[in-house]
Amino acid sequence: MRWKLPDSWNNYKLCYVEDDTAFFTSNFKDQWGDDWDDAPYCCNAGAPYEDYKLIKIRYDCGLRTAREADTYRPYSAEEYFSVKQINNKEFWWMNTWDEKDPLYAEATPQQFVDYINKHNGNVYFMDKNLKDIFIENIKDIKDNLALGLTSEDKELREISEFINNLPK
Repeated sequence: MRWKLPDSWNNYKLCYVEDDTAFFTSNFKDQWGDDWDDAPYCCNAGAPYEDYKLIKIRYDCGLRTAREADTYRPYSAEEYFSVKQINNKEFWWMNTWDEKDPLYAEATPQQFVDYINKHNGNVYFMDKNLKDIFIENIKDIKDNLALGLTSEDKELREISEFINNLPK
């Protein structure tokens, strides 16, 4: 099942990726973090300051991140990138290992989720985000259950049981 994220999340833009977490900000133009103008970012930068609203999406996938590119490429110091440069799209945040399918700064959370799914990865939402996602998808889930569609998928069965136990 492809999860549709809340429409309000389209206003958030990818501004930082660290380890297994992607950060999306409500104010891409003004978002900043510790040492975002220092290169290489993998040795200097910190997560975004929480001056603006942030959405964090955890993921696991076999994709390459800009941090790995900074660490493992045999570049000279001039060829490393800062967060500021990455957010100016001088380099990508994520890519395939053959570097043929980049994901750049300013991607929306929906674009990010679709990108991770396209590459057979998984996304994990923080607890506070689950309610919004569930509300956005409840009609589709109920429609599928009304049609009698079944699945061996454990998550879908658990959601199904949860919905069936909701007050009418």
